[in-house]
Amino acid sequence: MPTRPLTATGTTDVAELQIRRVGETQHLFQPLLASLNWLVARIGWILGGLALVYLASGITFVRENEVALVQRFGRLVGDTPAEQIQRPGLLLALPFPIDRVQRIPVDLVRQVEIDDLDATDAMLRDDPYGQEQGDTIDPVAEGYLVTGDRALMQTRLVARYRVSDPIAWALGADEATRERLVHDSVQAAATTIFTTYGALDLFAGLRFLPTQIRDVAQARLDAVNSGIDLAEVSIGTISFPRQVKAAVEDVRTAVNVARARITQADGERRRDLELFRRELAQILAEQRGYAREVVARVEGAIAAYDEVLPQYLLAPELVRDRMLRAGVVRILRESGARISFAPPPADGRYAELRFTLSPDRRIDAVDDAGDAEH
Repeated sequence: MPTRPLTATGTTDVAELQIRRVGETQHLFQPLLASLNWLVARIGWILGGLALVYLASGITFVRENEVALVQRFGRLVGDTPAEQIQRPGLLLALPFPIDRVQRIPVDLVRQVEIDDLDATDAMLRDDPYGQEQGDTIDPVAEGYLVTGDRALMQTRLVARYRVSDPIAWALGADEATRERLVHDSVQAAATTIFTTYGALDLFAGLRFLPTQIRDVAQARLDAVNSGIDLAEVSIGTISFPRQVKAAVEDVRTAVNVARARITQADGERRRDLELFRRELAQILAEQRGYAREVVARVEGAIAAYDEVLPQYLLAPELVRDRMLRAGVVRILRESGARISFAPPPADGRYAELRFTLSPDRRIDAVDDAGDAEH
């Protein structure tokens, strides 16, 4: 097809078309160019604002139950622990990545359960009929502890812990590692403490076991500078493994029977001892009364002796006869006999006086020198 030669009129049309297209393009980009011009005119203010926002990102508010640590290029800011630990309030630090602020909730109590020492429930869920285990116990699948008398026990523990040293807490390990550290420390402590008790003594010492386990576990945590404070260790359950429960119940029954018999024997001993004490007290009271009576007699005899002594010194024979007569009369009266004496002879003395006690408790007094008298 032959080409039509370009005339002056055609050239003018092409030029006008190009000019029109350029104008349309300029009109299309006019808002963008205006925006760029606006940004260029205000770029200083924009950069300044962004710089302020960046600097303000280093401002942190530390809550009441928290402390904060500031690490500048990986190192703590401050020369001493008191300077390194930032207290609650507004904290001014440099923005990331120059400074990194770590807030630590020091009053938050965390909890971890230690159930590796009694995993029977989990094992039975996988094997409901215990076909795989039978009468044996798997230390991994079920878990257990060995007591001081070589019995097997199972227990579940709960440990509650919080921050004791914020610096050691933050720089030591992550949250998962800390939880595992508490778990293993409490489990090892329980294993140690249980070996110091007999199986049946564990139930009697349940009030003291948690404290003892906590103290041993805390010593382990302090040894590695964990910054963890064990607030409490509690025992959820403690029991014998299912494989030995029947045998343990038999032993427990026998122990209870023995203790009942011991209690009964102790009660009888106490009762007999009380009776013995009462009898002894009665005997002592009687002996004390008899002693007082003897003392009174002796004192009376001494008083009588003191009274008779001056008379005896004046008339020994007369006093001797009078005392003899009084003694005989007292003896005979104590025997319950009736006594009568004949008048003495003319010389005032009985020559040979004899007494005969008759069956009717009548006494005959006979003087060899005279007739019998009553």
